[in-house]
Amino acid sequence: MYFYSFSPIKTNKRSITNPVTYGDSTPVAGQVYVPKRGMKCALWWERVLPNGKKLYLCCYRDGLGKVVLLHTTHEMFGPGKGVFQFNAA
Repeated sequence: MYFYSFSPIKTNKRSITNPVTYGDSTPVAGQVYVPKRGMKCALWWERVLPNGKKLYLCCYRDGLGKVVLLHTTHEMFGPGKGVFQFNAA
């Protein structure tokens, strides 16, 4: 049974409003810099939106030099709730 007809986790681009940056970007005040090279990891942040919903932000590094920024408002996909498996397209 399919629960959602859309992707509950979305990607987003680097910006100064994100709590994290990576690669060749210079971090601004309050941002965490994540190098592309390093061990596989997922770093999570939580924000509360004006409507009271929680927004979960994730910076996922695959350990092979790739970093992706993800966000979701679905609690079932938040920190510590699942395992990501990315397949090459």
